[in-house]
Amino acid sequence: MAQKHDRTAAAVGISLFAIAATATWVLTDQPAAEPTDTTLSVAGISDVASCDDSDCGSPTALPPVGEPVAEDSLHVITHPGRYGLAEAPSGSRYGVISGRLVRVDANDGQLLSVLRHADRILD
Repeated sequence: MAQKHDRTAAAVGISLFAIAATATWVLTDQPAAEPTDTTLSVAGISDVASCDDSDCGSPTALPPVGEPVAEDSLHVITHPGRYGLAEAPSGSRYGVISGRLVRVDANDGQLLSVLRHADRILD
């Protein structure tokens, strides 16, 4: 029961941070500061690869939305639920590039949208 409470508290904390960051961005038109410690101490997640690993894509900047993505810089997400996502819309797929969660066209690799920061590769 204590673990369930800890997980709930962690989820509430993350949700509150996301709300505060969004409010800061909307009100100031400036990006919110990145948290200094984004590590979750939830059972079963401690062995997940960090985005400092080579699987997160190259450290280069993201291409502009609408431009093709280099396949060697894209980690294709095979389990979107681990990132809190539903299946990708038809004709697209999710991936991680340079620590950012993105959606790309499944046919031509065009960057369709940048969703959010991805602290870790979860699949």
